[in-house]
Amino acid sequence: MVLLHRGETVFSATYPAVKPTLLGEPGMYNYTDPTWHPLIKDVHTMQSITKTVLSALVGIALKQGYLESVTQKVAPFFPQADLDSELTLEDLLTMQAGLAWNEDVAYEDPRNDWAAMERSQDWVKYVLSKGTEPRRFNYSSGVPMLIASILTQATGRSIESYSKTELFAPLGIGSFFWKNSPMGLADTQGGLYLSTADLAKFGSLYLREDPGVFHPSWIRESFQPRVAADDWQYGYQWWLLPYPGRSGEFVPTALGYGGQRLFVLPRDQMVAAFTGWNPGGKDSLPVEQVVQILTRLAERRGPGTATVPSP
Repeated sequence: MVLLHRGETVFSATYPAVKPTLLGEPGMYNYTDPTWHPLIKDVHTMQSITKTVLSALVGIALKQGYLESVTQKVAPFFPQADLDSELTLEDLLTMQAGLAWNEDVAYEDPRNDWAAMERSQDWVKYVLSKGTEPRRFNYSSGVPMLIASILTQATGRSIESYSKTELFAPLGIGSFFWKNSPMGLADTQGGLYLSTADLAKFGSLYLREDPGVFHPSWIRESFQPRVAADDWQYGYQWWLLPYPGRSGEFVPTALGYGGQRLFVLPRDQMVAAFTGWNPGGKDSLPVEQVVQILTRLAERRGPGTATVPSP
């Protein structure tokens, strides 16, 4: 757990890790394989927080002119696919791709497209093979692979190279790891590994509005509620949780399978990052409760407070 307030690390703690017990055949997409989960050397699996980092890379590519705008059409990047000609990059960023995709069942369920994609040879081809449906919010771990392909085509660089020089280096992040799909494309749906401190550092980027990384408007655009997702809202690969007691305000949150959590509170200049490993989600860190604790803590700290008050 790492907590930043007004740019300072005000709390940091590491807790004992419990390695998973291998079940079935080993491999990078067997989430019980202790060789791959949760740590590789000193960096921790981010799982679906990877999607939020991917969104930042899109913002950088827009600023640098590699991409035209979020309204840019997607179909020209995949000329062999039968995609809706009106589908846009924004539709992908907001999980409204109009592809028939089922990720609402257990990972072990044969109907789960997330798991089926990870077992396939060509992930992009698998995603594009799914039938179409009306464009609506439908959370999909396949959509970020389409965005990865678009970014790679637009920049002419691998995701590993682009993220290293354009995002991680400016933030002072030197240790990271990307899994790759069998076709060599970076796993942008869940394959990034960072330290917990560097995850918090990434979150703090969204408090600085630093034009050296991406245009400040990208931060505001990312945090705009674009589509309702049950009781929450969704922006550009950010979950937007209600800010307790403040109607119409949100706490941008990135969530990853197994207990990865990143909370950004722009109003309070606070970032909280958590990593853990609890596949299946039973007794996972409850995000709404954490938001309530963080907002209360921010109120107690107030401006200029240097330490975290005792519970």
